[in-house]
Amino acid sequence: MKNECPTSDFTLKSYFLAPHSENKKIVQDLISGCLQELFKWRENSFKNDELVIPKKEKQHKKYKKNVYHLNHELKILQKMFQNEIPRHSPRYMAHMFSEYSIPALLGHFLGLLYNPNNISSESSVVGSKIEKMAIRELAKMINYPSSSIGHFTSGGTIANIEMLYRFKHKIRRPEKYALLIPTTAHYSWCKGIDLVGLEKKSTYFIETDSEGSVVAPDLEKKLHTLIKKGVKQIAIVSIFGNTEFGTVDPIFEIASSIKKLKNKDIFIWHHIDAAYGAFYATLKNSKIVSRSFIRNIKSLKLSDSITIDPHKLGYVPYASGCFICRDEDAYRAINNSAPYVDFKSKSEPGPYTIEGSRSAAGAIATLLSAKTLGFKTTGLGRIIEKNIETTNKIKIALTKSKSIYVLNLRNSNILCFFILDKTRRLSACNKLTHHLYDTIRNDKDKKSRFYVSKTILDDKYKNMTKAICREANIKRDTDQFFLIRCTIMNPFIKSKHYKKSLINEFVNYINLCIK
Repeated sequence: MKNECPTSDFTLKSYFLAPHSENKKIVQDLISGCLQELFKWRENSFKNDELVIPKKEKQHKKYKKNVYHLNHELKILQKMFQNEIPRHSPRYMAHMFSEYSIPALLGHFLGLLYNPNNISSESSVVGSKIEKMAIRELAKMINYPSSSIGHFTSGGTIANIEMLYRFKHKIRRPEKYALLIPTTAHYSWCKGIDLVGLEKKSTYFIETDSEGSVVAPDLEKKLHTLIKKGVKQIAIVSIFGNTEFGTVDPIFEIASSIKKLKNKDIFIWHHIDAAYGAFYATLKNSKIVSRSFIRNIKSLKLSDSITIDPHKLGYVPYASGCFICRDEDAYRAINNSAPYVDFKSKSEPGPYTIEGSRSAAGAIATLLSAKTLGFKTTGLGRIIEKNIETTNKIKIALTKSKSIYVLNLRNSNILCFFILDKTRRLSACNKLTHHLYDTIRNDKDKKSRFYVSKTILDDKYKNMTKAICREANIKRDTDQFFLIRCTIMNPFIKSKHYKKSLINEFVNYINLCIK
């Protein structure tokens, strides 16, 4: 029997539960196997000890009543979750989360069952070991050296603050340091600056261009100015996959500028916030993204540290973030220990992490994903590649409507568009686009509706806003720009098995909502 798509593509479906639980038997068997192994482990631990719950106690009516009550309350919660947002469906195209993979689910589940605390190997013998293995897999994906060191966090916000915390401890002259971040940086950077106590007067914003990426010459100019003023301790943040559009900064050019200026007297720490885009690194051998994009992927290894969120494009359940340093000394810039925790060696993460108690679930989920689905072009990379292809097809289909303007975002699985008003005024376009968003958000149809998100561009995206208005022939009569935003992450949006194209159905749905 001839397959409708290449074997290498359809076999990737084995790694997802799928929209209608098509792989439920696989998941049931695997989860059941996990539970059986847990039961065996407990049964075989200290076998000479007596059983503490005899059969007679379990037959008592109050005992059974407790079990019945637990089942009853559990069903209430399960029923509540039937009203949760269906992020598993291809019709969900809103925020930066989607269907989780089966390996990631199982890894996360194992973490819950054995419940290790990764503060130290004393409280997590296996979990701590797995965390190091997972860090190695992520480091290998971005071409960091095998000596790189890091740990898992509850998400990108904490990972970003981990970098700021270390940079602060590297500062020798408080009056002579600078932090440079893009105007488009995630709001966690402003949080972090406040939390670690860095001065706002020492924070400088780098200009971004018409695509929302850092203007490398502006960065280099600011660096030269600061160094002339005697500033010799500098931190630079680049974005690899920004929150609004998934676009990336020119990492190669930024790294080249740093290389020219860095010497024994000038300390420059280059951190990449790749919370969203790190897994684009699996596209380094792809033919569907531009050469400059691949060059930036290959330049990730030139940074000093990086933030990665497996719970985004890694298809891992929440919460799973990661902070990795190339250099061990930079990672160990901070050190806080506790008298009641036995840190057996320098390699223990506990003294160097902002969070004390840390779950191993994210690390286990990430490692199992790396070992099965694989962080390569033929594995996770192929899924992301297909999502970018689908994004481009949706863009083309939406562009056919004269009333819809689609932003030209390259190499991204995020698309943004707005509704054109006949008056060609931005404020009027915003009003129409906002009305469309409210119409979609308030749609109660559970059979054929779609889910989208929105974003509002303000003054930090002024160069981008000006360029869009110029290209769309719109008068910019307001500083805000309202956009519909769609994150194309679900592996099943484009399928030959649908009787009707879901892409065409989405475009028709948008056109119907506009009317």
